[in-house]
Amino acid sequence: MTAGWYCIDTSALVDLGKFYPWKIFPSLWDRLGDLADRAMLTAPDIVHRELARGAKGDDGLTWCESHPAMFVAVETLQEFTRLLMNKFSKDGIDIHHIDQANEADVWVVAWALRHQALVISHEGRSGPNTPKIPRLCECARLEHDRLLRIIVDNDWSF
Repeated sequence: MTAGWYCIDTSALVDLGKFYPWKIFPSLWDRLGDLADRAMLTAPDIVHRELARGAKGDDGLTWCESHPAMFVAVETLQEFTRLLMNKFSKDGIDIHHIDQANEADVWVVAWALRHQALVISHEGRSGPNTPKIPRLCECARLEHDRLLRIIVDNDWSF
């Protein structure tokens, strides 16, 4: 597999900090930082805000704060996201169930679709009408995978 562009969701960053602590896996964090610095690993800025709401002192939050350029302003995606929300609604996704816990999901998918990036999240599929990343990616015909995919794509070993 070849490395490409990735758009990462809050869930993957939370799990990164939880299961791959910086003190034990510093080279993983450094390599992800290299991708972020080269604009190959990105996220809408709302991902950072979601992370900051619930992960005070977390490795993922600390790492994100040292790579602010990876976050793009959601304001640049307003019209694109509006069109995507209409598509989701037509495909039966209940967009009225988007709340503070999953508000970044639509923006992550919109950014990834606009730039043909692979979506990285650790969300599971909840149901056919649920506005969670796996279902949104399916509707948008985008590829979705877990953090391990970045490691495999880039042929990293530790």
